[in-house]
Amino acid sequence: MSSDDVTTALVRALIENMKGAAEGWKSFAMVIDFDGDRFSGTHGYAYSPDGAASAVASRPSAVRPAVNAYMDSYYEPGQPRPVAVLVQFDRDNGKYEVTFEDEDASRWQVTPSNIDAFATRSSPLSERSLARAEGELATDTVEIEPADRSGELMRESQTYWYNLSTQSVLRADERPSEDAIGPFATYEEAEESPATLLEYAKAWLESEESEPFRAMAAEDDDTDLA
Repeated sequence: MSSDDVTTALVRALIENMKGAAEGWKSFAMVIDFDGDRFSGTHGYAYSPDGAASAVASRPSAVRPAVNAYMDSYYEPGQPRPVAVLVQFDRDNGKYEVTFEDEDASRWQVTPSNIDAFATRSSPLSERSLARAEGELATDTVEIEPADRSGELMRESQTYWYNLSTQSVLRADERPSEDAIGPFATYEEAEESPATLLEYAKAWLESEESEPFRAMAAEDDDTDLA
């Protein structure tokens, strides 16, 4: 498989399994995190035409095959791999860009103190401008033909919802009730959504981003015991 093919497959996987994006999103910036040589998760933002940012993530178990195929196409076994990869995609023109970070694992981490700045800085336009200003070169820049954008197909097919109260899958064009989560592209995704949410929550609790909140919780516990 060519580098263009594995990159297209990676972007498709991120789009098809992205959760949290507002309907009609225009672009996204998704960080792929690694723990050593092992893919550990994703986080980022999707941007609406008006510039509003929504926090997003793609289900790790669903995108892992595409991430591994992409990395294997660039790195030999045993070769040091990056600590993080930033994938940016513009839905209007079909262009995307992939940037590798080899050393600074904190470069694209989100913390309570930088959450607003990160959302602005990581948008496809501003990050590309920043990279050029710093003399950096994105490793991979490719273009998807507009007619071949899986993001368009995704928006049309997101019609499944999971009802938390009845623990059942529903199909509807709009959110059927306040206790329904979604939308999802397939029945299977909706059915697996509770487990997926737990997976996201566990990954976040184990990440560095949650440390300030865990510290505050520990302080509250100590205060209660006192």
